[in-house]
Amino acid sequence: MFRSVIQLIRVKDWIKNIVIFFPIIFSSNFYSLENIINVLVAFFIFSLTTSSVYILNDILDYKDDKLHKLKRNIKPLASESLSLNFSLILFFLFIIVITILLILFPELIYFILIYLVINVSYSFFLKKVKYLEMFLISIGYLIRLFLGSYIIEVETSLSLAISVFCLAMFVISIKRSLEVLNQETLRIKKLNYSIAILKLVSKINGAIFILCVFIFILFSNNILIIILPFLILVVYEYYKVSFSKNIGEFPIDLIFNEKKILFSSLIIICVTVFIYI
Repeated sequence: MFRSVIQLIRVKDWIKNIVIFFPIIFSSNFYSLENIINVLVAFFIFSLTTSSVYILNDILDYKDDKLHKLKRNIKPLASESLSLNFSLILFFLFIIVITILLILFPELIYFILIYLVINVSYSFFLKKVKYLEMFLISIGYLIRLFLGSYIIEVETSLSLAISVFCLAMFVISIKRSLEVLNQETLRIKKLNYSIAILKLVSKINGAIFILCVFIFILFSNNILIIILPFLILVVYEYYKVSFSKNIGEFPIDLIFNEKKILFSSLIIICVTVFIYI
């Protein structure tokens, strides 16, 4: 049961929230203990918030997930390893804990509320609106970035913000492309996406991501240019592998299972942290 709960709250997806750490790294504020504590608290509260959204999505989508050949085996509700009632209780428990934490750390409340409003609206209504639903998911990563900047009182770089948004759009458009190709859920069928347009969206956003990272490097730290070839490799390999192996529906699993992408990503992270810290 414990394993099913971990799968339901998607702890491994907390890695997406490392965007919150970008501002403290790129602003070289990592030596401030107060900043580190503030960012860690923000990361923890935001991760609980994203988990509550994941639970809500699984509750609302569990019937649709039962039709998906992979999700019906790995999603706790779809596979019936957890009951719907238990998931509802866990969801409200998470909301109570998040509320208590926000009372203790009120400076985070606006970011958490905005994220919840967008994602609850997404879960109930907006995920049925073609293209807008991808845009809203990507906006979630900007909220993470702005939260990380706000908590340590630094301004968010425009080029960094565009990079984060375009990378999210790159990943989600590939995910949608694979879902359209597999045509296994009613929601995706109803959205009636064009694979050609989704692939174009992913290519354009991948290119803009690389360009904005290059601009960010020019204006922040020229030494960081050494990571650019690895970024290009990650973007290229991610796109290629997603379609050749049909695994782009699960971004985190793809990154950890593909050695080229994982190794290049680790180099990017290590070099960036070393340069700025």
